[in-house]
Amino acid sequence: MASEKGKVERILVTGASGLLGRQIIYELLKKDIKPICMVRDSSDTSFAREHGLEIRTADLRDQEALDAVFSGVDRVIHTAALVNFRGDRLTQFTALNSFGALGCYRAAVKAGALRFVHVSSIVAVGAQKRGDKSSSTAMITEESEFNLGGLRIPYILSKRQAEELLLSESVKSAELIIVNLSLVVAPSRHGSDKRRIERILSRRWIPRLTNRFNLVDLRDVSTAIVNALRQGHHNRRYLLTGENTNMDNVLELFFRLSGRRPVSIQLPRAILSSAAAASELLRKLRGGGKLKFYRDLVKMLDYDWAYDNSRAKNELGFSPRPLEVTLEDLFREDFRDTFIRPI
Repeated sequence: MASEKGKVERILVTGASGLLGRQIIYELLKKDIKPICMVRDSSDTSFAREHGLEIRTADLRDQEALDAVFSGVDRVIHTAALVNFRGDRLTQFTALNSFGALGCYRAAVKAGALRFVHVSSIVAVGAQKRGDKSSSTAMITEESEFNLGGLRIPYILSKRQAEELLLSESVKSAELIIVNLSLVVAPSRHGSDKRRIERILSRRWIPRLTNRFNLVDLRDVSTAIVNALRQGHHNRRYLLTGENTNMDNVLELFFRLSGRRPVSIQLPRAILSSAAAASELLRKLRGGGKLKFYRDLVKMLDYDWAYDNSRAKNELGFSPRPLEVTLEDLFREDFRDTFIRPI
């Protein structure tokens, strides 16, 4: 990527070994841009090495190492994060997602970088509380008031905190652009997506979710994130979200593709809450361990996760394809134009 003065700019991608990181690198390579890849010491760097890319290693909690990695960098796409909805290890989530992002931004400023694109999540923006008069049609925008602070979910709290820290410290000399992704649909790197979907559809029954949610294609968000290196406005966020849908619509589409329609059963909220409380108690009796199912996680069902992506369309050239196309590509294992299946 060349600057207006003709200088070839150096672009750094953090989290370069992750699914999104590799897809962003793939998009940059299509533009004949060879980015610098930041990874952890234990990361799989085969994709970066295959394309002859420069690899730099650092821990998000080590500011001195970050300063060294960001040296000489002109633009940054920060994707590195701990992505998990477990209910424990808040300190670790905060260190990696919140202060790790701030450390990367500080390193970018110190290096004289022109732009810092922070990849965040829609959970850092908020959701529509169900039961409100307008909840059946309302959509969250970039300017909506954050209302998920009451959910004690480390991932949500740390991603929101990251944005607040970045916005409080951002400077015009290193423009800050925040992009918030919804649930990303992507092909698996291992095994058959079609067989996985068919196994789910072959079950006697599956739990029924009645709230709205949002799905977006990996190919579409990665293109928009690369666009954000040049476009967008300082200190603004952009919702990279796809189609607002619900479980019934998704199951109907897969029924048309596979001919299988499992019975969906809506479990009473009281049962889910009781099961989550039992899970928390069991973990406590065991003296710790990973907390996968807990009451605050169940509370996410009290929200509709529907979003308006107009700003990203208008300012980043974001063009999400229809959900039907994405899911059909996934089911037919024709999810092309990715680092897994290049065109």
